[in-house]
Amino acid sequence: MVSTSRETIPRRVEGIDIASLPLSPTDAFVLSQLDGTMTLDEIVIVTGMSLVDVRATLRRLEELGAVHSARDPRTDDDIAIPREERVFARSAPPPVEDVDLDAEQRERISSMFERLGASSHYQLLGVEPDAEKKEIKNAYYALIPLYHPDKFFGRNLGSYKKKLERIFERLAEAEKVLTRKSSREEYDEYLGVRRETRAFDAVLTSIPPPRPSTPPIPKLAPEESARERSRALARRLTGPRRVPSEVTEPEVSREERRERAGQSMRQFLAAKRSPRIDRFVRAGTEALASGNWVSAVNALRIATNLAPDDTAIRELYEQADVKATEHLADGYESSAKYEEKYGHWDEAAKSWLKVAAGRPDDASPLRRAAECYLHTSDPREGIKPAREAVMLAPGSAECHTTLARAYEASELLKSAIGEVERAIELKPESTELRDWLKRLQKM
Repeated sequence: MVSTSRETIPRRVEGIDIASLPLSPTDAFVLSQLDGTMTLDEIVIVTGMSLVDVRATLRRLEELGAVHSARDPRTDDDIAIPREERVFARSAPPPVEDVDLDAEQRERISSMFERLGASSHYQLLGVEPDAEKKEIKNAYYALIPLYHPDKFFGRNLGSYKKKLERIFERLAEAEKVLTRKSSREEYDEYLGVRRETRAFDAVLTSIPPPRPSTPPIPKLAPEESARERSRALARRLTGPRRVPSEVTEPEVSREERRERAGQSMRQFLAAKRSPRIDRFVRAGTEALASGNWVSAVNALRIATNLAPDDTAIRELYEQADVKATEHLADGYESSAKYEEKYGHWDEAAKSWLKVAAGRPDDASPLRRAAECYLHTSDPREGIKPAREAVMLAPGSAECHTTLARAYEASELLKSAIGEVERAIELKPESTELRDWLKRLQKM
């Protein structure tokens, strides 16, 4: 059977009569793309199909005797597979906590808690996205007795107490949102936006960032630097040595020489591209032309890793990355506002930071991210985005106020006082700021 592991390479079976097989158009298309070098992830990119559909098609082709698979012989650095997927199974199990819960209860609570971050309301309740209201309520009432904190009253729960409370909150939120028409419509819209933004996030986490094209120039030691400056001065004083030549070359500007050299290098690298690299460049270029920024970044990020010295590919990748980040900023903003509404402060802060990445000249998303962090268990996380917001908008009293709040929440009172004073300079009519300053000075 064809392996569906992302580390295998599906290959066509030699000698088979393709014309005799009952292939669907999708089967024929996928089969035509198999060259014996691509992993599942790479087939997904080249075909534009989902991973689920590619796997299903390969299974059908295997049943027809058209394909088989082999393990990818390339190193981990050559393929875009998260290393965590391979080492997770070897991780040591956590120590067993001494609590008044049996093994089955501990496993059930831990498993549900770990699902909270990645699961939708539908997935948590175990219902389909088109489930009726009655079905949703039945699922909720079947689950809630297993996780209601009151069911465990008087027991030593240890760390499981906070897990149960969080699970109960999410289940209650899921039931409330999905059983009301307006909130369910809003949530479904949020899920649609999140699918697109998470697809982009998956590219950034599953494919390594492009390697630098050339290693950094090492810095000279102080004594070497001094000697080099002395030599340079001597060369300027004595003048360059001229070698007589019988043939006088036409004078070419430095910019023109640089452009000619760059063009020659690009032509040389393009000529050396392998068909595998060209496939990803072609897929990325087509995705760029159609405005499919996430797919473009996906393909060109891999191509840039395979050919780190190809400036043309790198320029295409950077163009796609900028376009994708700008395009998705609106989606991240929509997600951030929804997450704020339901008190998912950690998620909202991260969404606002992604908005900021797409709007590098706008201080507002950085300030909003900092404000979200103030509601989390680690308000110190808000200091960095708040500082960056102040740097972008030094004349904004709001930004200075947010930074002051982050300092105060982190018990950095002297810094908080300084920011409140700056905010008062920008907004001298504010009695609220003056009262806050007096309170801080008394602490």
